[in-house]
Amino acid sequence: PVGVEKNINQQQMADLIFWLKNWRYLDGKVPATSLK
Repeated sequence: PVGVEKNINQQQMADLIFWLKNWRYLDGKVPATSLK
């Protein structure tokens, strides 16, 4: 959403970016180390 970065702090933004980049590995079915 537009403007969401104004309502969250730096750590929350880092957590959001981490989740967006790694969500597909959270269920354990896709090993993160096998992808390059």
